Amino acid sequence: AELDAETQQLHRAYAEEAACAAAHRGLARQAYQAQVPALSNALQHPDAAERAYRCDQLASYRDHPFYPTARAKAGLDAAELRHYAPEFAPTFTLRWLAIPQALAQCTSAPPAEL
Repeated sequence: AELDAETQQLHRAYAEEAACAAAHRGLARQAYQAQVPALSNALQHPDAAERAYRCDQLASYRDHPFYPTARAKAGLDAAELRHYAPEFAPTFTLRWLAIPQALAQCTSAPPAEL
């Protein structure tokens, strides 16, 4: 029996996601090899913030056991992956802008605790 058009489209989308995951996994493996020296002592690092950062980065190399395409970061090409994905340990400068509270517009309720 032939699949309906919607099911065919879902299969195509999954195939694209799987191809993306395979490509991104290859890039992540390259990144891991480059990061091994910094990550080899992640749990022993004396600085707690750096230890947490490195452990988080280590976790980013683990694939999800029940979601075979979890490695895919759809919409990101290789260059963007290197700039933004935690596997590549990117750094960036935060730029803050202070504005008067009267100019801030909230579109949802604030959290109970800030």
